[in-house]
Amino acid sequence: MTQLAFDVSAFINSRQVGAVQYGITILCGLMMFLDGFDTQAISYMAPQIAKEWGLSREVLGPIFSSALTGLMVGYLLLSPLSDRFGHRRLIIISTVTFALLTLITVLGAVRGVVGIQGGVVSGC
Repeated sequence: MTQLAFDVSAFINSRQVGAVQYGITILCGLMMFLDGFDTQAISYMAPQIAKEWGLSREVLGPIFSSALTGLMVGYLLLSPLSDRFGHRRLIIISTVTFALLTLITVLGAVRGVVGIQGGVVSGC
């Protein structure tokens, strides 16, 4: 039995970039933009939040930075799982988890988990 060699790079390079690829790139860019906006907006609102909740600014630091730490953890540790379980499956699961947890970020502890899911989505 002979095995045929399939050159993935040649196959990809022989195809033109279409609307689907541009759409995915735009959606990924929007996700990263909104995540960055979230980080900046929460930093701008920190003094008012601290005042209304009666907290010191130092207490809010770990809460706000947990999303960025989670993003790093998700990108570095969980994205390699997509090679094992498949890119599509991991992206779908992470996107759904990211969306659901974003809806309940009223609790500060969830911000780190949201960051992890964002890292997985951006790392795949």
